Amino acid sequence: MRSRLRVYLIIASTLAVAVLSCVQLRASAAADIPTPQQFLGFRVGEDKKLARWEKIVEYMRLIANASDRVRLRELGKTTNSTCSHRRRAS
Repeated sequence: MRSRLRVYLIIASTLAVAVLSCVQLRASAAADIPTPQQFLGFRVGEDKKLARWEKIVEYMRLIANASDRVRLRELGKTTNSTCSHRRRAS
């Protein structure tokens, strides 16, 4: 149970870093992208609220599609058969 919580905290941290990296998007593109709170329905880091990996990846794809400064690349499958991604922001 603790390892699962640790994984969720890492995922939430990754999402927070992804969002902070994308803050410098162009103003026109930024207007089209919902905030993490709008997208997930709760504030990232809120007590007893964890985003599912699928939602995090969906949000990263949304940002990558809306911006020419963010790239998302699938690296392969994990042992749980979920996709592992690499995000690059410039």
